[in-house]
Amino acid sequence: MGYEVKTEASGVDWIADVLATKQIKNQLVTLAFEVQWSPQSLE
Repeated sequence: MGYEVKTEASGVDWIADVLATKQIKNQLVTLAFEVQWSPQSLE
């Protein structure tokens, strides 16, 4: 689909499991995915 994809990408104060970027009509579209495999309660 034309995205540049990086795994374990990081910025100043964040880390994404997957970071996908794509230039569309002079605008950079960025999608970040974080996956949680451990159980989590509502608390």
